[in-house]
Amino acid sequence: MKTLQHSVSITLMVLASLFAFTSCEDDDDRWATEVLEGEWIITDVLPRYGECPYRYGDIIYFFANGRLRAFDHSGDLDEEGYWEVRHGYLYIDFDLDGRDDLVATIRELDYGYLELGVTDYIYESKYSLRIVRD
Repeated sequence: MKTLQHSVSITLMVLASLFAFTSCEDDDDRWATEVLEGEWIITDVLPRYGECPYRYGDIIYFFANGRLRAFDHSGDLDEEGYWEVRHGYLYIDFDLDGRDDLVATIRELDYGYLELGVTDYIYESKYSLRIVRD
């Protein structure tokens, strides 16, 4: 009987820790999504290899409905698409085909600063972006 109780206790502890870990990750994604919403300005572009379509002063709007609009530094509309945060990554789909065109590791994020490590499948390149809230 004690062995059965011990096994059940261990199983319950393992399940509880799995649920706690999953819910924290979901909370982190929700927090990141809320923080990202709004207007951001690119302050630094660090190409690692390949072409990077973004420049200093470009503006990105992350809308609450998952839409995204990017403008070059002169204010001309450059791109539109959808964005989503999942498991600490920012996924962006520009051509609305259901495939992610950019996948970015969120390296640092607070209410005024964002740093991304980007894999760009359109330009077949990798680069880092430093972005601040406008």
